[in-house]
Amino acid sequence: MVPSVEFWSLPVMLQMIVVIIALLPKIELSQIDVKIALMVPENHSYFSRMMVEPAIEEAIVEVRKRELLPFHRLNVTKYNTQCDSVRAPVAAFRFMDDGGHAFFGPVCDYSLAAVARYAPEWGLPVISPGGLAQDFLDKKNEYKTLTRMGMAFDSMTRFLLAAIAHYRWPKMKLLYDPYGQSAISDRFCFLAGSAIIKEIQTERTDIKGDYTLLTTDPSTYGKVLREDVGAKYSSK
Repeated sequence: MVPSVEFWSLPVMLQMIVVIIALLPKIELSQIDVKIALMVPENHSYFSRMMVEPAIEEAIVEVRKRELLPFHRLNVTKYNTQCDSVRAPVAAFRFMDDGGHAFFGPVCDYSLAAVARYAPEWGLPVISPGGLAQDFLDKKNEYKTLTRMGMAFDSMTRFLLAAIAHYRWPKMKLLYDPYGQSAISDRFCFLAGSAIIKEIQTERTDIKGDYTLLTTDPSTYGKVLREDVGAKYSSK
């Protein structure tokens, strides 16, 4: 499933801004500047700055026009995370040194994980359409101030396992390329596969589940299907 670029539409951006203001620590009326970090990669198939920035700017114009936040002035600082787990938290620390209040993004899982772990220590909200991995469900210990507003692998996993239960399939074999669909997110298929495997191992022990990492050599696929799938997981 591919995240829709329509996520960055004006109504959604307005909601994100209002949510962030609601989550902010109490600000005196004399402190009217609200500093927001827009943390997205410069170049990315679905969440690039070129795609996100126009919606952000239009949302801010609408907030002012409708006087939704009459005592606040929204200032957005842009950071190119490059979907990197090091660059993103470094940018977050620079933003904090400047007295930041909230984060839009990061969107890529590995950069988001780093920033979202620090954010609770600062008491700042993180709003993101990313965070596909199932690990982001841990809001009790690690990602306390993270709000995900997009699709996630945990909902995909629940749908898949519900279908398996409906058809009473007792066994499943998961085949995936850990580096597949990297244009969407780094190691997209690895994160998706991990969510399914974890759910089966912890919540659905009634299903016999196994997985195979596919190599980059397509000539091996036939052998995998014959020996791993056909011999062990075919129906009687």
